[in-house]
Amino acid sequence: MHLTQLAREHGDKPAVVMAGSGATLSYAELERQSNQIARLFRARGLRPGDHIAVLMENRPEFFPVVWAAQRSGLFYTPVNWHLSAAEAAYIVADCGARLLVASGELEELAAAAAASAPALQARLTVGAPVPGAEALADAIAPLPDTPIPDELEGYYMLYSSGTTGQPKGILPALTGQPFGTGLNIDHTMRNEFGFSPDTVFLSTGPLYHGAPIGWSLGTIRNGGTAVVMERFDAVRALRSEERRVGKECRSR
Repeated sequence: MHLTQLAREHGDKPAVVMAGSGATLSYAELERQSNQIARLFRARGLRPGDHIAVLMENRPEFFPVVWAAQRSGLFYTPVNWHLSAAEAAYIVADCGARLLVASGELEELAAAAAASAPALQARLTVGAPVPGAEALADAIAPLPDTPIPDELEGYYMLYSSGTTGQPKGILPALTGQPFGTGLNIDHTMRNEFGFSPDTVFLSTGPLYHGAPIGWSLGTIRNGGTAVVMERFDAVRALRSEERRVGKECRSR
């Protein structure tokens, strides 16, 4: 369940496929990019138990960021990008994020969040360039793509809708285990549901929700391929599955 070992075994095999665009992220690419981002986190002073926030649509860049946090012992909060600016800003501030990684296409939300989060030290962007904001690709370009020496398992920190007018953070306990140990859901997916390198999992929901992020990451932990829809479209989902099954049948 260690991403470095998975990258050695699976190399150019897609860890992630975007269902709409067809863009792929191989195990080798995910390993390299997440290592560079993990090194950036350490260079920016983030240590195990610290928090980051991720404000992105379903897109390939989401995965190296959260895997970097997962292998760095960090809490990472994916923010619902359908929220209002005030609601998104509340979550980024409430989770104590020290760093925000956001899509350039969501700049209005990102700027509002950055202005209202007292613990935030920096924000980085992916996708469309944002004047005056630091691009993640530029920040990691000079960094090594090898693992940091102090890898520990992190955890995603999600928010419920709450019952008192504000979302409520659900703070799990970090396991303190070395990265590669895996989370409970990763083992459950393998032992109870048979997830393996042969698995192709279709994720139809936004990655800021628990099931889409947990099952997509768990698919990768078990060597499979996560097919992620940019937005849910029932017809497209059915056609994507029909193409996959047809291709599988033709290969037999």
